[in-house]
Amino acid sequence: MYYENRGGKIHYKEIGEGIPILMIHGLGCHMGLMENCMEPLFNGNFIKDYNDEMNGINSSFKRIYVDLPGQGKSELPMELANSDGLLDVMTDFARQVIREDFVMVGESYGGYLSRGIMTKMMDKVMGLGLICPVGVPDRTKRELPEMNMRIIDCNFAEKMMAKNRREMSEFMETAAVFIMGRQDIVTGYRDFMNMYECYPRATMLILDGGGHQLQRENIPMFETAMKNWLGSIAVNAEINNLGIDKDKK
Repeated sequence: MYYENRGGKIHYKEIGEGIPILMIHGLGCHMGLMENCMEPLFNGNFIKDYNDEMNGINSSFKRIYVDLPGQGKSELPMELANSDGLLDVMTDFARQVIREDFVMVGESYGGYLSRGIMTKMMDKVMGLGLICPVGVPDRTKRELPEMNMRIIDCNFAEKMMAKNRREMSEFMETAAVFIMGRQDIVTGYRDFMNMYECYPRATMLILDGGGHQLQRENIPMFETAMKNWLGSIAVNAEINNLGIDKDKK
């Protein structure tokens, strides 16, 4: 399927029914990266087992995989070939195609875009999952581990610029999971530690032995973290559907 807007078009695929999850990959790839690591969560008994544990909570999800504009089968005019342009196009896609409350999972640069979409649509985003996310867009200002080092200096070299750290207080009600590799020399992990307190409902995993593709490097830990996060979103959705006051639970 294709969504056309602003002189470009986005190639996307929908699988399943239920709570929408927008899957956003990183640079230099296509939707297959996200589909290959996320679909195993919804095949077989993985989610069903969680439903059984939660006494019938229905955690069914509609997965929406996209090729980022200018990548895969998607197209983008040159005047929009920058982060602001991509953010505007992807925000329009979420508003006009999904049209209801939804969840996002972003990998690498897709995580950076996901956070941007969230700032524009905080009333619609139910949950945020980030895999090896970009925290600081300028590569020269990232705090990265030394290649092949397992013990590194934990002192922060320099505080991030305030405009990059600023997050809105409305994020408090959003369930989030951040999964990062201790040996990720592309986006690192320490920049996101500076932002962690801006997400009071977030779980952060920093996995030793993990690089920038830890969704493939440590599949058991990745799937367990995603399972728990998706389960919490399903429970919150069920509570909201029933009109239950969460403070009285």
